[in-house]
Amino acid sequence: MNKYIIGILSLIALLGCSSVKSGKYNTFEIQNKIIENLSYLKECKAEGLANINYNGFEIKTNFLLRKKDLKVRIDVFSGGILGLSPAPKAQIILQNNFVNVFIPDQKRLTITRLIPVDSLVNVQGIAGSYDVVENFGYYMISPFNGVYYIFDKKFHLEVIQIREIRIQFSKYKKNLPYQITVLQNKIEIITLEIDKWDFPNYSDSIFDFEVPANVQIEANEIDLTIPIEIIEDE
Repeated sequence: MNKYIIGILSLIALLGCSSVKSGKYNTFEIQNKIIENLSYLKECKAEGLANINYNGFEIKTNFLLRKKDLKVRIDVFSGGILGLSPAPKAQIILQNNFVNVFIPDQKRLTITRLIPVDSLVNVQGIAGSYDVVENFGYYMISPFNGVYYIFDKKFHLEVIQIREIRIQFSKYKKNLPYQITVLQNKIEIITLEIDKWDFPNYSDSIFDFEVPANVQIEANEIDLTIPIEIIEDE
């Protein structure tokens, strides 16, 4: 279950300056461009198709992701290959430093405490507070509590690395990623194919979460503060 939760958290996902020159931009200008390209994460909605690899099965199902400030909600809808519906409907709420994952069909609620939550939902704040370094033609935010953020030459977020978990952002159009892939030890767990981005004004009430009665509750903790080494592609 922890592997599945880490994969989800990784979707939710969803992130000092110097005056040394890096190409035609100095690091202050690079940092500002990175922050500008991350502005869509302030308040947004993404919907499309999720491809989930689970216990040897490829599950295709629709998803809806909504984010406002430091709050995230993901709804995964029932539906699978050939109409067999192998994936239960799931609701994921991230707020404060807790992730609640509720699977109605299994009557299961998993509560996970994150340390620290900012590593996953406040990328633009982190980018504004930590140094940008150039690394082999790419740009990287100085590691924040063991989490690495890597940007491409157009200053788009390309990789988030959390221990053995790698989240890749690709297929950019107008500074928005239309594919997000989560891998663990280089094995694909989830790929989100985004059909549509939108930027509505949300009420905080959509992130409200009440614990249902008569459910199995599992509680755990994920500590993101342990440093890691970047896992390079072979």
